Amino acid sequence: MELQKGNSFSADHLTPSTTYTYTVKAYDNGYLLSADSNTVSATTLATDIYSKDLMVTKYLEGSANNKAIEITNKTGHSVNLSDYRLSIQFPSGSNYYFPAPFGTGRNRTE
Repeated sequence: MELQKGNSFSADHLTPSTTYTYTVKAYDNGYLLSADSNTVSATTLATDIYSKDLMVTKYLEGSANNKAIEITNKTGHSVNLSDYRLSIQFPSGSNYYFPAPFGTGRNRTE
């Protein structure tokens, strides 16, 4: 981990269902190093139901209903897409609207 200023941090690309343990050392204005802080542990969720590292990186459009998207996964592990929903925003004059989704997840329709 790199040097951080402030009293919080964010860790990315962690493995699901894994416990991570953290300690902190601090420097004062005279660059004197503190002792280790108390240890704190946190366990990641079993799934990435709210993954921040998935993104639509490509949209392909052919004739009729021949369309596709490419989803890039930067989480570092597989993600179950069955709980995700994709919506598209269309312009309507000076406003935008979201049509009803065509389906959710892989091979499911509503």
